[in-house]
Amino acid sequence: MAHQRKVSRRGIIGAAIALPLGACTAMDKMEDSLYSLFGPRRSTAVASRGERMARMIQNEGRNAMMAPEALTLMGINNGGRDIPAKLIGQDGPDGRYVAVLITFRGYKEFIFHRKQNDVLMMHHTNLAFERLTTVRYPHYGNLSVITDTVAADNDLQQQLAYWFDRLPGR
Repeated sequence: MAHQRKVSRRGIIGAAIALPLGACTAMDKMEDSLYSLFGPRRSTAVASRGERMARMIQNEGRNAMMAPEALTLMGINNGGRDIPAKLIGQDGPDGRYVAVLITFRGYKEFIFHRKQNDVLMMHHTNLAFERLTTVRYPHYGNLSVITDTVAADNDLQQQLAYWFDRLPGR
């Protein structure tokens, strides 16, 4: 005679309760993985050029204090005291290029300047690289605000092109 195995009612009831619970957990995990494969992608915000430029200057630049004369003409004032900044400078094909990050007023601003011969062209921009003011700073002479917007925009675009070529994560 063949031996028959008896299964207790408790075992059947326990299995009846445990199996659906385990299946629900497995389905949740499977749904999450299928959703990640075929569902809409979550937005990973790409840092703007301004944020990347600010990060590059913060990481590679050096701390400095900028004299207030030219910056005061640009509308950046620290009560006549030097202005804390972080800057990075490089020699380019047509002069010395410097990008400055200023954060002392609670938001980020840039000053770009290039020295050609004995004259600095300094541009004050916001994080979106919109030119706010431009100052011409001759080594021997007086500071002056540049009102020729075409010449100022042209010089700023040349300086930005120089720095954008060196910007990480292009």
